[in-house]
Amino acid sequence: MKSARLSRFGTPAEVIELVETEDPGRPGDGEVLIDVLACPINPADVLMLEGGYGASPPPLPLTPGAEGLGRIAQAGAGVKHVKAGDLVLVPGPGTWRERIKAPAKAVLALHSKADLHQLAMLRVNPATAYLLLHDYVPAKAGSWVIQNAANSGVGHCLIRLARQAGVKTINVVRREALVAPLKAYGADVVLVDGPDLDQRARAAHNVVRAPRYKSRDQYVFEHRALRKQAVILKDESDLGVAKPGQLPRVELVRVAAAKRDRARCRRLERAKNVEQRALAAARWPHDRSRPAGRE
Repeated sequence: MKSARLSRFGTPAEVIELVETEDPGRPGDGEVLIDVLACPINPADVLMLEGGYGASPPPLPLTPGAEGLGRIAQAGAGVKHVKAGDLVLVPGPGTWRERIKAPAKAVLALHSKADLHQLAMLRVNPATAYLLLHDYVPAKAGSWVIQNAANSGVGHCLIRLARQAGVKTINVVRREALVAPLKAYGADVVLVDGPDLDQRARAAHNVVRAPRYKSRDQYVFEHRALRKQAVILKDESDLGVAKPGQLPRVELVRVAAAKRDRARCRRLERAKNVEQRALAAARWPHDRSRPAGRE
């Protein structure tokens, strides 16, 4: 069968190869054999080919690909929840190949009639956006969230998922040309990044004073450009800005937050009040126990 292979890092078009590899064979007990139908190319995949993704480059050679869509060709003994012919999301890494054998517990049947290419992109960005809204720090209906890189794949997904959940979004971009398209897509507020971003975020919601820190249900958010003031997200649907130095800053803006920082989430949940939550979050960048990754 054909597979993509990476044997050295460099310019993606120059280092990726199409090679013949051994067929994975029949699935064993609790396994499934998947015919891969479509695989997207994510920015993270490009960085992987260049050797710039993650704390350290992975060992070579490897087959790239973080996600994809496939159809069950065979199901091994004991597999009951999927059957031959079912559409499934292909578990990564290593999805850029014609067929892949995987544990059956890693897949589930898709009953959607959506475009196959759209379904192939379901595993990474939409799941990340959902976790940012509902797992990292649960955002309730009526509350506000602010996100950086709002024109990214995760950013688009977060806008739509937030709208479904009744959550309002402030979306930060780098170019004025992106404002109108994102508003048409469903964004509530779109701001172009700049040194006065914090003031414009306040003005967009007519916030005139900083909130008082009383409730455990207050959470601190900050876009990277908010260097002097931290944006506060409250359950009461009131966006406020903390005074400089009043609380340490913590980000909720991008992909890695929901997926890779679960230890940080646990520390925040154990904290008894807002100050302790923020202090726990502030310790994380200096915690050497987790290698620093690249978004």
